[in-house]
Amino acid sequence: MLGLVWTVEVSVERMGYFFELDSVNNVLRVTWENPVTDDVMLKSAEAARDFLASHPGIRSIGDFSRVKEFHTSAETVRRLADEPSRGEERSVVVFVAPADLVYGTMRMFIMLTEERRPDRHVVRTMKEAYALLRIAVPQFSRLDLP
Repeated sequence: MLGLVWTVEVSVERMGYFFELDSVNNVLRVTWENPVTDDVMLKSAEAARDFLASHPGIRSIGDFSRVKEFHTSAETVRRLADEPSRGEERSVVVFVAPADLVYGTMRMFIMLTEERRPDRHVVRTMKEAYALLRIAVPQFSRLDLP
């Protein structure tokens, strides 16, 4: 008798984002993939903020360089900016946003939150992010966060 084998794969990549950690340079990287929706932004931001708050001194890169479909509303951006700080406000965060729409949206977020979270930046390339954070040799490995 032939047996059937069912494989169930659970991957955070299917949620539209995944996390990586560079423990040598003390950097958490969130990479978004298509499509980026309001729900994806809210869930990924919550997980990232929790991680940053529980790891004082860690820095972060929010990488939108793979994103071609960005469906995040201005209301969601305002909601994220208005959320109370959890301790993550001291972290330096650099958003990498090559596409004009994403770049503008991240600028809007930074402007809305700059008084409470002053160390937020947006750049066009990962090379610029590494330079801003003074990372010579990135050493990221996958991190299993929700």
